[in-house]
Amino acid sequence: MQSSESIKNIAAALCKLQGEIIDAPSNAKGHNHEYADLNAMLKIARPLLAKNGLALSQLIGTAEDMVTVESVLMHESGEYISSTISVPSGASGKMMNALQAIGSSVSYARRYALAALLNFTKNGDDDDGQSVNAVKYMPQPNKPISLTACINESQVIELIMLIKQAGKDKDKLLDYYKIDKIEQFPLNSFEGQCNQLKRTIEKNKLGTV
Repeated sequence: MQSSESIKNIAAALCKLQGEIIDAPSNAKGHNHEYADLNAMLKIARPLLAKNGLALSQLIGTAEDMVTVESVLMHESGEYISSTISVPSGASGKMMNALQAIGSSVSYARRYALAALLNFTKNGDDDDGQSVNAVKYMPQPNKPISLTACINESQVIELIMLIKQAGKDKDKLLDYYKIDKIEQFPLNSFEGQCNQLKRTIEKNKLGTV
């Protein structure tokens, strides 16, 4: 995540917005379930953003075989926070051509980034998001009787971004926690791991000065 030197004003505005925001109604269908698409989410978000002096810009780019979407949340004071999400750009269905596949990837990334920035919850998920929510509990390594909650989809995105920014190997992190995928990351270790990655990012920045 990137931000302006001060986020005092944008933080206050975002607090007010999140006190008013509601989940978008499901208006699209995925695999065996319904979800809210990007238009439905923006229909709710846009007036609340404007009301609180906020604006959202989502910038599209590419990196190797990935599509990137940088979401920049800006405040009328000039303050901002931003984050970037990367998703595969390849066609995911037999009926998709290359451009359709890229469009689908962009829409997917925009929707997930919007959900993470403004704290939309389950109605902003698609079929992949529902798969994340389905993994609510997992056995604690070496403690088969106890159960621990896993991180949600917004936390998955945040953790992936921090791992990338810190230059760490995601597979090594998965091996350390004895999990197969990042969606199974234990919730009770999330804050500590994020803080550790943030410290690494800061050290890397100081090392480049």
